[in-house]
Amino acid sequence: MNISIRKQIHNNAVALIRDLMSLMPAPGPDAGRELHELWLNHFSSLDQLDVSGQHSEAAKDAERELTQAVRQARVAVLEVLRSLE
Repeated sequence: MNISIRKQIHNNAVALIRDLMSLMPAPGPDAGRELHELWLNHFSSLDQLDVSGQHSEAAKDAERELTQAVRQARVAVLEVLRSLE
């Protein structure tokens, strides 16, 4: 799959997550916005390679930050779901 198409699919998926989380009580909306903002700021770094063909430090940093944002979004969703019990 073309990298541009793959990134567009991911952009749409992250936007969908943000949109759905905006419908939740706190802390859902903030976590969704944070994930979306980090994605927009870092997604272009994910495919960067260094001269040896390995992922660059920028790519590794982007992956770490985005992984943390996904974890925080999941925790927020679980918090909201548990509050509904």
